[in-house]
Amino acid sequence: MTDSQRLIAEYVKSGSEAAFRELVTRYLDLVHSSALRQVGGDAHLAEDVSQAVFTDLARKARTLSSDVMLGGWLHQHTCFVAAKTMRGERRRQSRERQAVEMSALQDHSEMNFARLAPALDEAINELAEPDRTAILLRFFERHDFREVGEAIGSSEDAARMRVTRALEKLESLLKRRGITSTAAALSVVLVANAVQAAPVGLAATISTAALAGTALATSTTIAVTKTIAMTTLQKAIIGTALAAAVGTGIFEARQNAELRRHVQALQQQGADLTQEIQQLKRGQEDTRTQLATLREKPQPVVRSNAVRTSSFRLPANTIPSDMLETEIERAFAESSPGRREAALKHIGESIAPQDLPRALAFLAQRPGMNGVQSPLFNTLANQWGEKDPNAGVDWASGLTDTNTQKAAMVGIVRGWAKEAPMAAASYAAALPPGDVQNDAVVGVVHEWSFRDAGAAAKWLIQFPPGDLRDKAVEPLFFWGLGECPAALAEMLDTFGEPELFNKHAEQVAQVWLTRDEPAARAWIEKSSLPDETKQRLLKRGD
Repeated sequence: MTDSQRLIAEYVKSGSEAAFRELVTRYLDLVHSSALRQVGGDAHLAEDVSQAVFTDLARKARTLSSDVMLGGWLHQHTCFVAAKTMRGERRRQSRERQAVEMSALQDHSEMNFARLAPALDEAINELAEPDRTAILLRFFERHDFREVGEAIGSSEDAARMRVTRALEKLESLLKRRGITSTAAALSVVLVANAVQAAPVGLAATISTAALAGTALATSTTIAVTKTIAMTTLQKAIIGTALAAAVGTGIFEARQNAELRRHVQALQQQGADLTQEIQQLKRGQEDTRTQLATLREKPQPVVRSNAVRTSSFRLPANTIPSDMLETEIERAFAESSPGRREAALKHIGESIAPQDLPRALAFLAQRPGMNGVQSPLFNTLANQWGEKDPNAGVDWASGLTDTNTQKAAMVGIVRGWAKEAPMAAASYAAALPPGDVQNDAVVGVVHEWSFRDAGAAAKWLIQFPPGDLRDKAVEPLFFWGLGECPAALAEMLDTFGEPELFNKHAEQVAQVWLTRDEPAARAWIEKSSLPDETKQRLLKRGD
């Protein structure tokens, strides 16, 4: 039995903390180095992964075989935890981008669909056949992903990916027409508005008219057949010539238009790539300069007295005393919006996370609120809320400027909600009444709705009635409508507020009919919706 096997056996038998500490000391370098490689050199993530790996070892020690090679097990488990962590990190970053881009759509879905509607069908028709079919099956024929997969001959997961890619292509086509959105935003708008109920009785009218038209066309055809037969040869020759000429012209026109579109797209892609390469080169030069500064002249870190020490800050000498502030000022001084955005993004991802309190304190004291109102401030506040929410909200509570405090508190609490939504919601609800509490509660519900709209709806059901609850339900209906219409219907019934019910009930019913028709029909029949609306919804479900 090796020393490591003996230590793990001792820990399993007696729960010896000394044995477990010895195992951690012995294998920490192995685990941390492996984690650091797996997470792309992010020291914070590597620490999180290392902690999770040893926590799992303590929890699973009893299930390991007596002859386990602990180094091999830890290395394999580190790779697994790191991969899972990176997937979560990518999803988080994707959700943040979507939240920023979709903020303009909140509370304005009807207005945005009115802007989108004229170009929607034209853009859909430009999609390739597989993508167009996926969009129509999912949003226009209202099939779930399993049914879409059956229709196109693939699995449910493959159908989901096909619809996602089709939405991304549709997003690009709409952007060329001056309509900026995201794939996620398009999904929400299409679910709610792509197909509207036709007037009651229109189907019967159209069927009667169409059948009558068919009968008339049949009699007319018999009368005209003789005339056609007398000149078949002549008309065939003339028709062939005309068809060839017209067809050639149409084909050439379409080919030319398609080529022009391809050339424009390639030119735009080339310009974007050139700009991105230039930004990467500038970032590389800045990084080299920073590394040279670190090697040549390490200096102690200057910390703001207004911010308490945070447990996740890196050791002193990690950031030179003025480099963080200098980099932020340099980024804000960029005249080009594209370069300024790229520089701030680099700071938010690579420099500021090493000392979030210091970065936020510096942004908070910039003149004219341009630091607080920048996306960088919100991004860093979110990060602090995810890593150390208690220290973050303590700092925000001590700020004297009302607007700065609100921006800091809302950003930190929203970051907190990404990791522990119930705790963040309870904290936000306990804040003193006012703008800070309002925005914090709405922000928590917004983030919570991304992850578990049903749980957010159950929490709001317990929330006291009033203006704040009415504001908080709006992001829940926006983000959660496509995922949990039944929970939203229950919430509407529990609230019993006619204005809120009239605003959302019909839309909830429409989506619910596409998910669980029997349950939706039962709810519609018992609801207080107007009789005409009930008939239209129930007829649509037939």
